[in-house]
Amino acid sequence: FVKLGAKGLVIGALNEYKRIDIDFMKSFMNEFAALEITFHKAFDDVENPFDALDTLYDLKVKRILTSGCKPTALEGKHFIKQLIEKNKIQILVAGGVNEINALEIIEYTGATEIHAGLKITDVSGSSNRIYTTKEKVKALIDVVKTSWKYVIKWNGFHFFIRSKKYQMAGEDQCGYPGIECVVCKEKQYPGL
Repeated sequence: FVKLGAKGLVIGALNEYKRIDIDFMKSFMNEFAALEITFHKAFDDVENPFDALDTLYDLKVKRILTSGCKPTALEGKHFIKQLIEKNKIQILVAGGVNEINALEIIEYTGATEIHAGLKITDVSGSSNRIYTTKEKVKALIDVVKTSWKYVIKWNGFHFFIRSKKYQMAGEDQCGYPGIECVVCKEKQYPGL
């Protein structure tokens, strides 16, 4: 993965007791020591989340993807806040985060990273088509642009919001006004 340019990997491993599979994670962490490791939403299924947090901290996991052990981050915001207040591992809030509820989640929890779902499902044709729109993305950016420290992940793209400068990585031509594409840096657009 490193040779291919990967900067990080997302993985989650639990044992039959709904605890972090420490042996597997140690092996994995040793194999991919050069990469940032994010523990995925398997975290939401652990028996004791605070023990799991300590275990992942000891394993030197960079971040945890979680909805606060609830079906959505909005429902789990109280627990997400507790995890963030522990200040051990970066918490990447996920699970139903969108342009409508992102601000409430961010302001309540103190989250500095969110994983947003901005999908629209079109069932009008013979098969479901899932997509998003620039308007939904812009609405989400508008919600969080009051702060400089948020990272928004959207459909494989990472929006790094820093000092009111917006960047999008992942495409050769982003074409989205107000965002500087990290890949095609020569294309700069006026601010939002």
